Amino acid sequence: MHEWTTTERSANTWICLGLLLAALATGCAAPSQSAAQASASGSPAPVSAAPVTEALRPADPAPAASPPSDPMPASVFAAPTPAEPAPAASAPPASVVTLEPSVTPRPSASAKTTGLPPPSPRLTQAPAPSQAQDPRAYRRDAARHIYGAYRELIYKGRMPPLLYAIGVMQVDIDGGGRVENIRWMREPSHAPEVVSYIEAMVRAAAPYPVPARMGRVTYTDVWLWDKSSKFQLDTLTEGQR
Repeated sequence: MHEWTTTERSANTWICLGLLLAALATGCAAPSQSAAQASASGSPAPVSAAPVTEALRPADPAPAASPPSDPMPASVFAAPTPAEPAPAASAPPASVVTLEPSVTPRPSASAKTTGLPPPSPRLTQAPAPSQAQDPRAYRRDAARHIYGAYRELIYKGRMPPLLYAIGVMQVDIDGGGRVENIRWMREPSHAPEVVSYIEAMVRAAAPYPVPARMGRVTYTDVWLWDKSSKFQLDTLTEGQR
């Protein structure tokens, strides 16, 4: 009985080994058969991809670029500034011609037409101040002063009915008796030599009596000029024949 049991175990063992070998043979033959079928059909044999076991690592970030140790100045890379265009040459200004009114120069006070030398008043001393309170009263003091300065040019007696020149003059006298300005209210334009001579006489006779009460004064008088180059002032005239 014991021997049979041992013999039975041995038989079973061999059976198991045989089955195991048969299984192994079947497993090896299956791929070979698949490869043979693939080669017979012309299609490649399936390849089983091995599982990917390694995970993809993220790429390391690129390191930040460090600035150069000696950077070039920004002006090197700056665009060149365009040169400013030269200003256009301005055309020379057109010559401006100013038309001056033609003025006939007056002859000098010593013109031969007057028959007199330049005015030379005879003043021995400064005149006394005038106590006139208005221009009408002052013009009498001024007329006396002119008569005293030009005694040799005063016409004696009544003047002829026809005179060579008659002029109305206005004179400005300042606080010191000096002549500030002369204006003709009526100028004897037909006798320019007389106009120039009278103006020279009036200026040369300064200083005039100081207008003590008025400070300054503007008075008017009429010059009556004879062809003999002698005169009278209307304020002190002896009249006409």
